[in-house]
Amino acid sequence: HLLQDLWGVKKLPVVSPERILGKMGTFYQDLTGDKHPGAETIESNAQLISRAKSKGLNLTVDLAEIADLFNKWSTEGDLLLSLWQRLDEWYAAHSLLDFDDLLNRAVEQINQLDEWRSLLHEKYRHVLVDEFQDTNPPQWAL
Repeated sequence: HLLQDLWGVKKLPVVSPERILGKMGTFYQDLTGDKHPGAETIESNAQLISRAKSKGLNLTVDLAEIADLFNKWSTEGDLLLSLWQRLDEWYAAHSLLDFDDLLNRAVEQINQLDEWRSLLHEKYRHVLVDEFQDTNPPQWAL
């Protein structure tokens, strides 16, 4: 509810993982010409993109670092980068966010807006974190 309060919205525009995989399959077909990519291929690509996002990386700011990571993680680094760019364009065109974007956007805005930090400090004096060992950089920043 925190982000709904801060952004003044009743419902966050978060896209479902199923819809992301469906769109990624379409983009994969467009980029490769492979009309029948396996579900494992699409899911693997989605996981690698999410892995980069969960490091707090941003396509606009960290493009070179993302390209390096994708080339380390996969023989199809350029394809992964193109898939992420297509997804971001689709998200922007439909005013959508995925879960990783939701966290990263919140961190960016909290870091930029003093009034948000003040509001959060007033509203939340303590935070209990379950499964702390699984916390990624954006979650830690929040």
